[in-house]
Amino acid sequence: MFKTDDNLPPYCAGNPPARNSVSDIISELKVENTPPIWYGLYISVLSSKIKFSSGLPPLTIRAALKSLFDYANHSNADVIVTIDGDGQFLPEEIPKLTKDIEDGKSDIVIGYRFETEKDMPAYRKFGNKILDEVSKKAANLNLRDTQSGFRAYSKQAIKKIYFRNDGFAADSEILIDASEKNLSISEHNVTVLYNTGNKTSTKNPVSHGSGVLISLFELVLMKRPLTFLGIPGLITLVVGIITSTISLMLFNQTGHFSVPTTLVSVVFLTVGIMLILVSGILFSINRTIQSR
Repeated sequence: MFKTDDNLPPYCAGNPPARNSVSDIISELKVENTPPIWYGLYISVLSSKIKFSSGLPPLTIRAALKSLFDYANHSNADVIVTIDGDGQFLPEEIPKLTKDIEDGKSDIVIGYRFETEKDMPAYRKFGNKILDEVSKKAANLNLRDTQSGFRAYSKQAIKKIYFRNDGFAADSEILIDASEKNLSISEHNVTVLYNTGNKTSTKNPVSHGSGVLISLFELVLMKRPLTFLGIPGLITLVVGIITSTISLMLFNQTGHFSVPTTLVSVVFLTVGIMLILVSGILFSINRTIQSR
C-alpha cells in the first residue's frame, strides 16, 4: 500500500460535480497518517488509522474494505465505488460503472483493465492472468479481471457480501462470495494509466504476487475441498492400493518384499488417506460456516 497524499486531490478535483446523490463515492485511501485532505459533497473519504508492524500480514486492504462496507451499510448510499489511490484509474469514468447498478442490471460492476493492455507491464499481465484463473477455480466466475480495484457495488451487494481474507486476496474472496449468493456481476472497459509518474506499489511484485497466490490457493481449497483435495486423494489412494497389491504379489512369488515397491505403496496410501481426511474436515467446516 502506498501513501496517497499526493493522489487524493487530483481524484477529487477530477470527479464530475453533477453526480446524483444516490452515488456515495468512497475512495479506498487508507494509510496511517494520511490526513483527510479534501471533503466534497459527493465524495466521502474514510480516513482510518491502520498500524503497520514489521513481519505482520498486510491488513490494510481488508481493513479499508471493511470500514467502507460498514460505513456504506449505515449510510443512505445506493451505489458504492472503490478506486485505487495510485492514479491509474480516471475518476470521470465512475459513471460507467455506476450506470448498470442504478439501472438495476448488476449488483457489482468491475472496471475491466485489459481492453487496452499495451502499456501494462508484461509481468503484471502474466501475474493477473494466473490470479484470475485461480480465482475462477473457487467458484463459477465468468469474469476476465478479478483483481481490478476499480469497482461499483450496490447497497444490496454490500449487505450480503462477507469476506475474511486479510490481504490482497480479499478482492477475489468478495467476488467468490457474491457469486455464491447469486449476485449479478458484470464488467465494463475502463482506461488505465500506468505511467502516472507515481510509484504504484511499494511491494516487490514477486513477493506480492506469490503472497496473493498462496492466499487464493487456501481460499480455493476451503471453498472446494472435495474437488481439489478429495478427488486427488482418492486417485492417490487407488495408486497406493495397486502398488500394495503388486508388492504382495511379488512377495508371494519370491518370498521377499520389494523395498522400492513397498515404500511407494506406503507413501501413496498415507498421502491418499490424509488428503481424503483433510478434504472431509474442510468440507464440514465450510458447510458449518455457510449454515450460520
